[in-house]
Amino acid sequence: MLEKAIKQIESCKSLDELQALWLDNLEAWGRLPSDEAQQLIECKNGKRDELKIRIHRRIMLSPILGEVEVVFDQDNPDQATVDGVVYDQGELRDLLSRKLNRDEIRATHKVKKEFDGAVIPSGQAAEGHVCHEACRS
Repeated sequence: MLEKAIKQIESCKSLDELQALWLDNLEAWGRLPSDEAQQLIECKNGKRDELKIRIHRRIMLSPILGEVEVVFDQDNPDQATVDGVVYDQGELRDLLSRKLNRDEIRATHKVKKEFDGAVIPSGQAAEGHVCHEACRS
């Protein structure tokens, strides 16, 4: 039973999944001998710690946006969250290719944050959007 329980714990992909597994099996695992229960607890705590460090938070001083929190999730490496605004790899690549000045980057970040928007690739207009000269640059 211990080996199966350890395998189940080690296969968890998220903290929520680990917590649900633990709660679902608490009664059965509570009947294990104390040394095995201790092993299981150590396994669970190790897995919890491993899952926690998959998300990295850093406070950075951006010369453009000032002090911002940047979050990277190892499970979703194509995205970064900057002060609560999610950017995917394509958006970041497109923004960098436009060679925007500080004010344009700040404005883009503010609009994306306020409207939960997306950066449309340079030169492509969303349906119903009239692409102004600023969009094309």
